[in-house]
Amino acid sequence: LQNNMWSSSSCKSESWLDIGTCDFWYNFLLDQKWSGPIYPNYTWSYHWTHVAGILWAEWWNNLWVVWVNPWVKIMWLKVWNSDILELSDIISAINFARYNWVKIINASFWWSNSISLENTINAFVSLWWIVVAAAWNDRRDVNSSNVNYPCGYSFNGVVCVASTDSNDDLASFSNYDPIYVDVAAPWT
Repeated sequence: LQNNMWSSSSCKSESWLDIGTCDFWYNFLLDQKWSGPIYPNYTWSYHWTHVAGILWAEWWNNLWVVWVNPWVKIMWLKVWNSDILELSDIISAINFARYNWVKIINASFWWSNSISLENTINAFVSLWWIVVAAAWNDRRDVNSSNVNYPCGYSFNGVVCVASTDSNDDLASFSNYDPIYVDVAAPWT
């Protein structure tokens, strides 16, 4: 994935300020930017590499990884780990992505309904861009009284994804709902 990482010579911050060349990854948790091919001390999760590997693996990668589009660039924006998830970090990351013309976001998080998150997601998808959102894994129906966000937003461009198991059935731990969940995919 290293050769498919995003960079730009005219980058904008999450506040729409010109910040020049970006060849870094951004950690909104610690307000850290860094350059280089590898995130320093990256050990906490393999979820993003699994998702990115399926979608954006390099052409003829010799690893037998199937790709959807090997020419797409990946912008890696860290907003949470197992202990910390702040709404302000989520909004900053989405705005950073929007201001730098990212057209698809993988939103593997959930949040309760929030006007600021709703407005941020709406601003992103109003550009005809896509938010792929996790239905999450609580073994429950995420109906109108029990929905996770951003899956619960009914904007065109928000795609809510449940998890499937090795038999391509709904995974026993996956959330589900015929209205809010749009599609299911192999879990990570």
